[in-house]
Amino acid sequence: MENRQVHKYELVKSYLRKFILDNQIARGDKIPSENELAILFNVSRLTARQAITELVHEGVLYRQRGSGTFVNGRTGRIGVLMSYIDSYIFTDIVRGIDHVLQRENMGMLLTSSGNSISREKACLENLISQGIDGLIYEPAKSAKNTANIKLLQSITERGIKIVSINGFLPVIKSGKVLIDDSKGVQILVEKMISFGHKKIAGIFLSDLVQGVRRYKGFCETLDLNGIKDYEKNVLWYQLSDLNSNITKILDGFFERIVEEKVTAVCCYNDILAQKLIEVLYHKGIRVPEQISVTGFDGFALTRLTTMYYVTNPKDLSHKDSFHKDFSNQDNQHRESGLATVIHPSMKVGEESVKMLIALINSEINEDQDKAFIQMVPEFLDGISLGRVIT
Repeated sequence: MENRQVHKYELVKSYLRKFILDNQIARGDKIPSENELAILFNVSRLTARQAITELVHEGVLYRQRGSGTFVNGRTGRIGVLMSYIDSYIFTDIVRGIDHVLQRENMGMLLTSSGNSISREKACLENLISQGIDGLIYEPAKSAKNTANIKLLQSITERGIKIVSINGFLPVIKSGKVLIDDSKGVQILVEKMISFGHKKIAGIFLSDLVQGVRRYKGFCETLDLNGIKDYEKNVLWYQLSDLNSNITKILDGFFERIVEEKVTAVCCYNDILAQKLIEVLYHKGIRVPEQISVTGFDGFALTRLTTMYYVTNPKDLSHKDSFHKDFSNQDNQHRESGLATVIHPSMKVGEESVKMLIALINSEINEDQDKAFIQMVPEFLDGISLGRVIT
């Protein structure tokens, strides 16, 4: 009997929430009374009251003594859906989001898609069913995600505002807080060229739009500097490869870059750069004496762990035509093993919440410049990038 009552209570609650989300009843409107709901759903008045009370506690409804219960229109919380939340730069993004939400006395429902489009769909549906005022959203497989377009469009049609971070889907109306991925790679490649590198390879992620943008910056910078015939030294991989066969993929790529006498490799991110440096280390290739490697994102852990695999400049005792010339001036300020650019992850989190709140409060709209932020990453030197002897 108790389980049946719980089921009926949830049924009434879901009905009321859907009624509100579908804009069948507006903010400030009065909902049916407990008696009316009891008759409509063939439940006890106590069951109807329990459903209403729960929605009042969630901020969806509010009671006015002597008048009834009304739609609040705000839950006081936002949804946050990212590819991952428990590792790499994502933890700092969440910290930035939470920092602002605490100040605004708001809460969040936090979940991750695991970069799976099907899981993303389930997460979106769950967030909407629980009630949110807005959504901070990092698309799964953003370079090819079309499966959830209709669902996302239905969310915006309900009046729920979205701020996309890192990547975005062009057909979805949203604010955007992005990193200038193209510019970040441009900074890295220009630094390589200034160090005398002409044979430069690149490794990029194919299923996120960030990978496409970083590849674009790679190509444009090489073209502008008159470096041609680089396409054969570009390797594409998918995020799923990181957990399965990335070492095998990099082993095959190693043969190519040795054959092509590549002296520097621009990697999609720091995690990939670390894995490549480990592969080179076990192949007996010294970084950066023989091959320089750069990352992207400025993740503190990889910057430190790569120190184990890169050459300590003080230990250099031999050079050849592919070795780099390290002077004390080059390396005295290099505290990082990995040369990279820094992803301002905490600031991304903070700015995305500020923008979302402004959209919710109708202070700005998605078509204005204020609803678009693109941050340029900052170069962080590291001993994985060395000079070519000429």
